[in-house]
Amino acid sequence: MRISLLLATPVLALAVAGCATTADPPREAWRITAHWNLGGSGGWDYLAVDAATHRLFVTRSDHVAVIDIDTGKPLGEIRPTDGVHGVALAPALNRGYASNGHGDSVSVFDLNTLATLATIPVGGHNPDAIVFDAPTQRVFTFNGRSHDATVIDAATNRPIATIALAGKPEFAVSDGDGRIYVNIEDRAELSAIDTRAATVVATWPLPGCEEPSGLALDRAQARLFSVCRNGRLVVTDAANGRHVAQVPIGSGPDAAGFDERRHLVFSSNGADGSLTVIGQRDADHYTVLDTLATQKSARTFALDPLSHRVFLAAAQFGPAPAACEPPRTSRHSERSVVAFRVYSPSPASRMRHCCAAPFTSSHCCTSLVEPPPRTSSSLPEFAFFSLYTLPETRVSSHFCAREPSQTPWSTPMPLSRPPAMVSTHFRLLRSRRT
Repeated sequence: MRISLLLATPVLALAVAGCATTADPPREAWRITAHWNLGGSGGWDYLAVDAATHRLFVTRSDHVAVIDIDTGKPLGEIRPTDGVHGVALAPALNRGYASNGHGDSVSVFDLNTLATLATIPVGGHNPDAIVFDAPTQRVFTFNGRSHDATVIDAATNRPIATIALAGKPEFAVSDGDGRIYVNIEDRAELSAIDTRAATVVATWPLPGCEEPSGLALDRAQARLFSVCRNGRLVVTDAANGRHVAQVPIGSGPDAAGFDERRHLVFSSNGADGSLTVIGQRDADHYTVLDTLATQKSARTFALDPLSHRVFLAAAQFGPAPAACEPPRTSRHSERSVVAFRVYSPSPASRMRHCCAAPFTSSHCCTSLVEPPPRTSSSLPEFAFFSLYTLPETRVSSHFCAREPSQTPWSTPMPLSRPPAMVSTHFRLLRSRRT
């Protein structure tokens, strides 16, 4: 799997039919104006823009790629980052911070040289979203597996507090005035954190939302925008948790953004390959202005607030490996889901997922075009995939393995009983990316 960047740009103001007022949001046509191939292997997660230096930070499993946002050319890499999810920037400190999900740590790097300066254990498990809070000079990581947040003093690079959360945290945003807000994915809730006291001060339900992921904030009007797995963007009053509005978006959203100058809300939708552009008429009223076709898998993005450009990351898939592909039977249907995972003795190659997507073609598991990196260990690597038909029961499970001396995977072998983690992860595999 190779990764490419897509650049979405507003290119033309459109006339608004009917009785327009000065309160109407601007109508613009959006299109993809650049397509840059990043190359390399491995997946990606969050993106971050440093608008002042014209750089884009793209998380890439074991490193962070740094890209020139004007030319698409690589400027450098930040290593090592074991299972990196997100990047937080602190320009006043000349520091950046990367959350390493597999390493349960944060990498601190120099913004000028990109050199890694420190690695901080977070205490929690699977740090995902990461936020730098300027008023307190603290870094907050939101740990998906341990359902908590770690607070790090940026001056000393030491964890100083752990905040228990109501469930699995997803994306988080800071209002720059002592509050951080975070989506609680498995409970369809939104929590507010006092960054000075390092405590949760409120948790609110998100009506009409299933499994919120991406989150954005309109600081001027105190509005939060949560994108939800069921194709809804939910607007919440950041002052009191009041449900404000609901807007339809695309399928498989995973990131949200807000352009403060143009009063536009964005949702990147990886399952159907679209970018939803929503106009903000006022604090409580929103209208879908455009749905731009991007590329399937383009689920996360970063917004440049100065140029108003949107950068999306997407995968370029090759053919599935013939030696270890899903079994083909007459029982496959549009409602089937294939789950594929790979484990090995190397931390860098454990939990490499293949897919959790509708089985609509003869090949589904495309993330293993290149096998995981070999290790010096004498232990074998193994993988399994399971075919489900939803919402009924599992159809079949198969197993593949390879010894340390082997490069290709073995022929799939049926399992009479799949590994225990199949049932453990079934709900997540059924509903969204893993």
